[in-house]
Amino acid sequence: MTLTTVLIDISAVSVLLFLAFLIRQKIPFFYKYYIPTSLIAGILGLLLGPQVLGQFSPVHLQFSEWISQWTNFLFAFIFATSFLGTSTGKFGRDVLSTTCVTGAKSKKTAEYIQTIFMSPVFRIYTSPDMLGVEIGAALKNVIALAAGTADGLGCGDNTKAALITRGIAEIARLGIAMGGKQQTFYGLSGIGDLIVTCASMHSRNRRAGILIGKGYTMDEAMKEVQMVVEGVYSAKAGLLLAQKYGCDMPIVSQVNQVLFDGKSPKEALADLMMRDPRIESSDLPWKG
Repeated sequence: MTLTTVLIDISAVSVLLFLAFLIRQKIPFFYKYYIPTSLIAGILGLLLGPQVLGQFSPVHLQFSEWISQWTNFLFAFIFATSFLGTSTGKFGRDVLSTTCVTGAKSKKTAEYIQTIFMSPVFRIYTSPDMLGVEIGAALKNVIALAAGTADGLGCGDNTKAALITRGIAEIARLGIAMGGKQQTFYGLSGIGDLIVTCASMHSRNRRAGILIGKGYTMDEAMKEVQMVVEGVYSAKAGLLLAQKYGCDMPIVSQVNQVLFDGKSPKEALADLMMRDPRIESSDLPWKG
C-alpha cells in the first residue's frame, strides 16, 4: 500500500460521498426517514466497489463482520469518513489542537496512517482494538442523547457527570463482552469521545436530547436539529447487542423506551435512580 493508492482511494470516497449527498437531497424517501449520507455512500461503495475499484491490493481490516472481506477501498472509506468528520466537523474547527485514534488490524497500517496525518495540531494514536473503537464511537451517541435529555429536564452538572461515568461503564461492559479491550474504553475513542459528545452544544445528539427533555417527540427533535442524530439508530442496535451478550445496560434501555415506547424522560430518569442498589465495581473486594 502506497500513499498514492491511499489518496486515490480517498478521492473515490469523495465521489461516493458527493453522489450520496445528491441522492439524499433529491430523493424524498432518504430525507424523510433520516437516512444518513454516510450509509447511502456505504451502500454505493458495496455496489460499485468490487467492479470499479477492485483493482487495489487487499488490506483486510476488521470493520464489521459483513464487510470484513473488503480491500483498500474499504480502508480508505473508513478512514476518510472518520478523518474528515474529525478534522472538518465543528468539534475540529473549534480547537487549535486535537487528537484521535486510528484503529487497524495491522500495526504497519496503523503506523503508516499515523505518519501521514500527524501534525502540530493533529496528534494521532494507534490501536489494534478496532472493535473497541467502533463500539465506543457508536454507543457514545446514545449516552449523549441521555445527557442532552437531562439538560432539557433542567438537571445539573452532577447528573451529566453521572451519566457520562455510568455511560462509559455500560459501553465498556458490552464492548468487553464482544471482545474489545478495557483500555480502549478509557481512552480517546471511549471516554474522550463520550465527554465531548455529551458536553458540546455542537453535538447533534446532545441537542436532540435537550429537545426531547423539553417535551419534543423523537421525530420533532430530529426535524428541529435538521441533521442525522446517530444515537437514535445506535440505541436500537445497542439494546439488541446487550440482549445478545447478556449485558446490563440500563441507560441504553431507558433511552430506547423514551425514543420508541413513548416513555416520559422524567419517568425514565426516576427509574434509573431507583434501580436496585449495588456495588459500583464488582471487581473490587471488601476487606471486612
